[in-house]
Amino acid sequence: MDVFQDIRRQLSQLQGDVYHLHQGKLYSNPNPLRDMRDGFKPIIEPQVHSNEGGEAPLLARIGELFLGAGSHGGEIALANGGTNALWLALKEAIRAGRPKVHALSPYWMYLPGVVEHSGGELDEVPTLDREGVFSEDRMLDAVRQRLGAASSVIYLANPANPAGNLFSPAFVASLVRLCDAWDCTLVVDHAYFGFTRDDVPGAGIPGLPAVYRGPRVLNAFTFSKLLGVPGLRLGFVHGQPERIGRISELYRYSSYTLNSYSQAIVHEYLSTPSLIGERQSRYAENREIYRSVLDGIGTSPDGGFFAFLPPVSGVTPHQIIDAGIGVVEGSYFGAAYKNWFRLCFTAEPPQRLTASLIHLERLLRS
Repeated sequence: MDVFQDIRRQLSQLQGDVYHLHQGKLYSNPNPLRDMRDGFKPIIEPQVHSNEGGEAPLLARIGELFLGAGSHGGEIALANGGTNALWLALKEAIRAGRPKVHALSPYWMYLPGVVEHSGGELDEVPTLDREGVFSEDRMLDAVRQRLGAASSVIYLANPANPAGNLFSPAFVASLVRLCDAWDCTLVVDHAYFGFTRDDVPGAGIPGLPAVYRGPRVLNAFTFSKLLGVPGLRLGFVHGQPERIGRISELYRYSSYTLNSYSQAIVHEYLSTPSLIGERQSRYAENREIYRSVLDGIGTSPDGGFFAFLPPVSGVTPHQIIDAGIGVVEGSYFGAAYKNWFRLCFTAEPPQRLTASLIHLERLLRS
């Protein structure tokens, strides 16, 4: 399923301006060759790690930034990117004879495949309709009604992907209590951690709130969005040491180990707060542009890189693409969302984003 290749092919056949709002990226990424400090040596001898590249210093750095002062190595397992981190968390969480993974939707378009290859069965729990995002009480009732003897996991992305809404700490705590009652695990996907309305550019990486640190929770992270280095394929799973020990062993014997170059680059970027602050500033600017142009059409995102919009005036996603704006059809994000569409408001720089959104706004209101 190469949805994005198909969209690029459609856009390439059009005349005039086209806007690649299907791409889940921030329009400008760091450049390792430009940003590394003098004397930095990411190429390391075989079986010899530099201070920047070894797993031990990298785990310590991640723990310090995401969890605070102290030793947190036993709570973190490295992974080969965010998808691998999510797979590892699900493999640990899904129990024999209990395959159900209750996922709040709309969800990341590849989640069904990751759940399937983790040995699970996806159960979609819709969280919004044309009127907007459901109340958290309504969502909790929906999840509660789905839980049963076959349940192993409740899956949550916060901020939601692709709707962009944020879930309150009280809501997350309520999901944890449901997991306690049904002997389940809350698997939280933090792909867009650090990119919300509450994250102040230049304030550094926000610490992981206490509500996510209990024994019922496994957290999957990626550095692809936060640092803008998707090609390095590096993420991590956070959880209680006993569970992380099993996840580390599973990773070790399924993917072996992360290459030293990736470890070195991520360690360096985590040690350079200005790189993260710069990305957060660009993100905040684009999010405000989106809200200023398309406010009132669907739900305005408070986090993440995407907006998820319902059908408007009979305009289909294919018609939007034919008009030169790259979007993704909504059914990829859940069965409940046929003819909705997702766009990425961070894929273009501000001037082009403004032009594309004005173009889209006119199309939707015509």
